[in-house]
Amino acid sequence: MVHSAGLPAWLDPDAPILGQGPTAPSLGGSGAADVLLERVRSGLAGAEGGQPTWVSAFGESAREWAPEISAAAAEAGIDDRLLAALVEAESGFRADAVSHAGAIGLAQLMPGTADALGVDPRDPVDNLRGGAQYLREQLDRFGSVEEALAAYNAGPHRVQQAGGIPNITETQNYVRTVTDRYAQL
Repeated sequence: MVHSAGLPAWLDPDAPILGQGPTAPSLGGSGAADVLLERVRSGLAGAEGGQPTWVSAFGESAREWAPEISAAAAEAGIDDRLLAALVEAESGFRADAVSHAGAIGLAQLMPGTADALGVDPRDPVDNLRGGAQYLREQLDRFGSVEEALAAYNAGPHRVQQAGGIPNITETQNYVRTVTDRYAQL
């Protein structure tokens, strides 16, 4: 959705923020959607001593991938803190992670999604680039950090069908985990 300013809805400061209002989905209803969306709009977190500022909030495994996470986020035009929180939830910063469903790598891309994005899911840098691009696509499509994360986890068709975050416990927990971690960074 593009608004009158020509910006995607999730970047438009005058756009209504999903996650509010009488029919909007919510994870707890505290205005957290406003805060999260504003943080994504604000861009990258910056760097200190060659590492992004968020690195200290994670373990040593995050330090190894921090430059690549920041680069992939910058390329996709999303906040590197959000991508870092997603990668922590998806793989614990393990490049060799493979889920029971067949998702691969740091950003846990399904092979079909990776093919559609034109990335090699087994290459850690490509995997991060694909994950960042896919998240950006979901942000553009749904206009909400929470719904974009739900789409990343459960698939955009499920978010579309539900008209918001689907009633899937795993997805609801995932969205809460990533948004809570992102809010801490």
